[in-house]
Amino acid sequence: MNADFLARQQIAARVDDAARRRRDHDLSRAQRFARRASRAAAAARADLSRAL
Repeated sequence: MNADFLARQQIAARVDDAARRRRDHDLSRAQRFARRASRAAAAARADLSRAL
């Protein structure tokens, strides 16, 4: 195994790790926005039922 091959392997591992972290971050952001939207929808339904 030469140093060039090992360096490429390390770079690939770091790129994969960065992509995984970015995906996890985007997923948690989407879940947070979904929860916020769900709470807003529930509040709107409650307001509507009180108004009727």
